[in-house]
Amino acid sequence: MRRLDSLVYEREYTELEIKKLRMKQIELLAEAANALNETAGTIPNIDSLEKLNEEDQVAFSAMANQLKVLSQKLQRETEANHQDNIDATYIKLQDTCNTCHLLFRDQ
Repeated sequence: MRRLDSLVYEREYTELEIKKLRMKQIELLAEAANALNETAGTIPNIDSLEKLNEEDQVAFSAMANQLKVLSQKLQRETEANHQDNIDATYIKLQDTCNTCHLLFRDQ
């Protein structure tokens, strides 16, 4: 029973299974980065941007552009399977999203 429990709850993956899982995750990440890139292209055109003062509009547009650039970079890194660069790019992307949301959400 103990062996059955370990197989069900703590499955031991082979190296090939781990590689397949990683490749699937990278594929999904590339798809998500592509969708984010498409969304980032429409951000500067949202109606609520008109409510911001000129300085904030410039900052918001710059962050939207940075989001687009980083999502494109993340997509390239995932497609090339550059594991080390994926993490660094993702962190920059996440920081951009969080900063923009802190500054401009609910204004």
